[in-house]
Formats: sequence, C-alpha cells, structure tokens
Amino acid sequence: MAALLAILLIEGVRRLGRVEPGAAMGAVFTTMFAAGVVLLERSDTSAVHLAVEPALMGNLESLI
Repeated sequence: MAALLAILLIEGVRRLGRVEPGAAMGAVFTTMFAAGVVLLERSDTSAVHLAVEPALMGNLESLI
C-alpha cells in the first residue's frame, strides 16, 4: 500500500512540480520517512526505543 502511495506521490510531484524523477523520489521518500517517525512518536509505541543513528546510517540490524 505504501509503495503505491509512493508511486502516485512521485509521479504527482514530478508532473506538477516539473522536476527530475530523482528529485521527486528524494522529496517523497524523505517526507514519508519523516511522517513515519512522527507517527511512531505520536502513537502508543512511543515507549519503544528507536535508535536514530542506525536508522539513518543504514544499520537496520541493530535497531532492536
């Protein structure tokens, strides 16, 4: 579901904003990542520790 939303948003940004596909992907993925972090903080799972550095640097094995 999130993949379809990402595709639609990327195409919308690319066409309406008249930007290159790479720039549209960067904007959409960054926005979706930020929205995910905000949703985690606002939900009941805010007690779960989310290490920022492994998430941002790509070491996903050490997140838990």
